[in-house]
Amino acid sequence: MDMTASSSSTELTVRVPNLRDLFSEREFDPFADDADALQSIPQITRFPNLTSDLATMQLRILLPSEEVSSQTQARVEFAIQRYCSHKLAELRFEMEGWRREALSAFLWGFAFFAIS
Repeated sequence: MDMTASSSSTELTVRVPNLRDLFSEREFDPFADDADALQSIPQITRFPNLTSDLATMQLRILLPSEEVSSQTQARVEFAIQRYCSHKLAELRFEMEGWRREALSAFLWGFAFFAIS
């Protein structure tokens, strides 16, 4: 993971062999020399010290030259926006499920307490 601190922001570098791998989940590989290197956007969430700085963070994505075109930056920015929107929707759905479970547990507990 390459992080360089500038005066007001942190720069985060993600290296990917191909643009499609930017959002892929990868398992930890203990045999890889660059075990701390970020190789996808989802890995950012695994480092809690990074998520607190997301508002001021600058993201640098390193791609092989054959993957870069005049449209690459626009495509990546749009893909990151879609990815974040999708993840937020998933998290809202998951929280709704937790809320229903908590309410159900509370009602069953309250009913048991009332009967006792």
